[in-house]
Amino acid sequence: MVNRQILEVDLLRELQKDNLWWSKSEIPPEFDKPFYRSDFYKYITQLDSKDIQVIIGPRRVGKTILMHQLIKYLITTTHIDPKRILYLDLGKPYLDFDVGGVISSMKVFEENILKQDFSKLKNAERVYVFVDEVQKEKKWADSLESFRSRHYPISFFVTGSAGTEIDKKASESLVGRATYRYILPLKFKDIVRKEFGYNETKLEEIKDLCNTFDDAVKTQSAKKLYDYILKELYTSTITSDFEIKVKDILNEYILKGGYPEFYDEACKNINWYSMAKRMRDDYFERILSRDIVETFSINRPEVLRKLYILAGYDTGNLSNFGNYASIIGTRKNTISDYFEYLKKSFLLSSSEKFYPKKRPKGEQKKVYVCDLGMRNA
Repeated sequence: MVNRQILEVDLLRELQKDNLWWSKSEIPPEFDKPFYRSDFYKYITQLDSKDIQVIIGPRRVGKTILMHQLIKYLITTTHIDPKRILYLDLGKPYLDFDVGGVISSMKVFEENILKQDFSKLKNAERVYVFVDEVQKEKKWADSLESFRSRHYPISFFVTGSAGTEIDKKASESLVGRATYRYILPLKFKDIVRKEFGYNETKLEEIKDLCNTFDDAVKTQSAKKLYDYILKELYTSTITSDFEIKVKDILNEYILKGGYPEFYDEACKNINWYSMAKRMRDDYFERILSRDIVETFSINRPEVLRKLYILAGYDTGNLSNFGNYASIIGTRKNTISDYFEYLKKSFLLSSSEKFYPKKRPKGEQKKVYVCDLGMRNA
């Protein structure tokens, strides 16, 4: 019993390190980024949702930063008591102990920080729990459902890099109780916004367009949307300098892709050779070794690498699994299976031709890389 108490004290100390806002009412400076990707504005509308919000995406796309930006929003904009916000990083060693994990951490938080039973919370006293790298805990879905099923006023946001593991484990316990969203490398429009700076006026214009679109759908009046777009076309002006700058950004985006790190100030003066090496070593190889090889018990990782390279050459075109199998020297069924693993790890995607009736057997799919920078590296 004494040993367990010691471990709980250690757990509390580690949680305090990751939850600086309990004492300082601010998030750690390394996560306090000035740029907010477009996904952020979708998630703030779900902060009080009863469903568990599951955010799935590849490594290093900014899931942890997004979580901390949501925490900052709660503290500075909605003025939530910082001690009603808990952040857990299940990828950290201190949560590998027997005392660690979601349930134990929630208990330590409830007794030492919140100092109020979850069962006695009122709706106006909602607690916000953010769990990073949730796939690290085998029974994470059961743990979260044990709180959600009691109808406590607790909002859960969880992230994970291994999409397949998250889908597989959550599908059994959270059917109809979780909302899934995918966060991928930055979109081109995000890079443009980042390079030109945050523009509150433009954000309001986007909101106006969305509201006009919603109104047009509800009233079944396409004329409202048409009139709005026509007005914007006649009143907006685009300068030649703007066009030149956007083309430069597009060329850079086609080369580097959308991983946020490579658009930070620290990477402005790094050459493409160094960036490409980092993408291969810190991004591609880790996704292969941790998210695919370990998850699916792959014994031929070299086939995965070769398949990704071949698919990268064919991006935007029809895939030919038989041809890939012949070039790599393996079976077509193996290529088909490995292609699905690459898709589930957010390295590749595909699209199929639409058929109003039954799809022909053996129909080829178009293959796409999920990030051009990764392909180019």
